[in-house]
Amino acid sequence: MLEIESALTELKTTDKAYKIVGKIMLASSKDRLIKNLQEKKEVSEVRIKNFKEQETSLQKNIEEVQKEVMEELKEENKKQ
Repeated sequence: MLEIESALTELKTTDKAYKIVGKIMLASSKDRLIKNLQEKKEVSEVRIKNFKEQETSLQKNIEEVQKEVMEELKEENKKQ
């Protein structure tokens, strides 16, 4: 994400733009590169949002399971 933002910032300050393809750099339209980078940024933002939602969901599941385990342990200790 930082690389994309950095590239977008640099593209705003330059007249010539190049795209790296494999091991070579090709001259490219500045507008086309900006559009491609903005699309990549949007996709990355959506993926990050999804990862955060998954992380939150997993954290809640972990807390629930931990709670259940603690309750079962308490019940076992009472039986003994």
